[in-house]
Amino acid sequence: MRTLLAICPFVLFASPNIAQSYLVDFEDFQLQGALFLDVSENLVLTDVGGSGIDVTLVGGSDSRIYDLVQFGGYLEPGPQAFIDMDWNTFQNFAGTDILFSSPVGDFSVICGDFGGDDDSPMVISAYDGAGNLVDSDSANWNQNPPFASLSVGGGGIVRVHYSSGGSFTNSTFIDDLRFTPDGPRLGVSNLVAGAVATAQVDGATPSGIVVIGYSLLGAGPTSASIGACGLISVALTNPLVLAIGNADATGGFQHSQTVPTSASGVQVWLHAADLSSCEVTNPLALVVQ
Repeated sequence: MRTLLAICPFVLFASPNIAQSYLVDFEDFQLQGALFLDVSENLVLTDVGGSGIDVTLVGGSDSRIYDLVQFGGYLEPGPQAFIDMDWNTFQNFAGTDILFSSPVGDFSVICGDFGGDDDSPMVISAYDGAGNLVDSDSANWNQNPPFASLSVGGGGIVRVHYSSGGSFTNSTFIDDLRFTPDGPRLGVSNLVAGAVATAQVDGATPSGIVVIGYSLLGAGPTSASIGACGLISVALTNPLVLAIGNADATGGFQHSQTVPTSASGVQVWLHAADLSSCEVTNPLALVVQ
């Protein structure tokens, strides 16, 4: 496996770059027929949809997943939703934070309640890693579902704050949290011994140089000198170059190789960098199947 490149040279070719969004819809939570499920006030959802991004919902009070069919006759597909409030006072003055382990380019959510009181305004505010406001959106609410949709964009988003107003602050449900990763992204498919595996970088600088590295020793980090970027911290121990080449006009770069049959069960760590923007991708730790 350490002589991977010498044994099986990669064929480099470009492919279209399609920005993929990922969804948190809370349907994976097993309520077992109950009206609701109490969840952690620091609810961590790891590697959402295979995006490489962990999403953490930081509750300002007491968090639950509700069955909205039982609660309010909500018959839309995907009826489970998240709510965060004090169940004695029906208030939450702090609101709810949604954190991303890597920056996202945009974010949307549906939110609302079941009438009877004015929850206006419902607001999402997006912030970058320095705490600067990137974008915000709001809507009034004093009606029944279907819920309102809020969205923000602008790139570099690592935190979104949600709140709603009215007499019962933040007593609204949120659902269908959708985001698109920001910056270059690395993915690997069909990592199977004896099969053709494909490594894909999306979101790189169009026509720019992309390098993909790997390690058999661990996740690092290691400071590596890479081209004009100088020292870059990569999540690889003793990194080795797996492939280097130019992205296509949409920022996509792909290469494929037949994995040796002897590699079954071997763990490999991968990381990539865009040498035009000097940005690194999400790291991957995979086991050859």
